[in-house]
Amino acid sequence: MYKLTIRDNNNKLDEMYVSHDILKIGRNADNDIRLDDATVSSHHAEIWQRDNTVEIKDCGSTNGTYVNGNAITTHTLNDNDIVVIGKLTISYSSDRPAPLTEEIDPTTTISRGEMQHLLERIEQYKSGKSATTNVSRKLNWIVQDASGIWWGFELEPVIGETGWENPNNGMKILLKEEASNENWRDSLQKL
Repeated sequence: MYKLTIRDNNNKLDEMYVSHDILKIGRNADNDIRLDDATVSSHHAEIWQRDNTVEIKDCGSTNGTYVNGNAITTHTLNDNDIVVIGKLTISYSSDRPAPLTEEIDPTTTISRGEMQHLLERIEQYKSGKSATTNVSRKLNWIVQDASGIWWGFELEPVIGETGWENPNNGMKILLKEEASNENWRDSLQKL
């Protein structure tokens, strides 16, 4: 597992831990990381994780792939390497998240600041302005329950006897609370 931090002119757009063996990067929607920028090729580059090494490979992109200022065809990534794809930079780190020491509830409560950031990203995504979209885990569905709480789901929820359920154990996040809603069964929205 390794960490990627994506920036546009030093503005952090996304940060993610990656465990995929192959990570595809490009402008098309079928990439694992979609960079919505005209300077990025439709299938620009791939990152391969093998044993204890992580390599980046340019996929014949129009504008090339650069690591630490040098054009590459393939390159073994080292901590703090800076990859440039189009106008965007991706920082590589072999940092791993701290292991969980206790079992946690898959329902997560987040701070007001994190909530604001999440809602801004949802609005960016809906308006087509998001630079990265296909990260390994993201909210794909939002829904309100009878008590007025809005929930975000990674996988499509289903109506259960007591509210919305998450049958495939994907990510579920408490978003915000509003007034109760008698029509909560009609509130499911795909992002």
